[in-house]
Amino acid sequence: MPQHHREQCFVHNSRSNQLTATTDSGEVLASFSTAPTTVAAGHINLTISQADYYIDATSVVGTPTVTIPSNRYAGNTITVKTQTGGIDIH
Repeated sequence: MPQHHREQCFVHNSRSNQLTATTDSGEVLASFSTAPTTVAAGHINLTISQADYYIDATSVVGTPTVTIPSNRYAGNTITVKTQTGGIDIH
């Protein structure tokens, strides 16, 4: 029986303001200790630090789940886009 391995990309407590991660059929699990501005990947599970953010999340497949407040006029803007997976931001 063939085995299928799911790709995963882990980023923990990043201080970078931008993340681009590519997987063919996997997911990206990322946490940031400072405010990122752009995240692009497959399925995205994003944990971000406490700050005032405007979240621009777009997923071709499904509706993004954002469980932190989003303020259109915040000083930090996070853009998260995916073509092949879902988005969870907390």
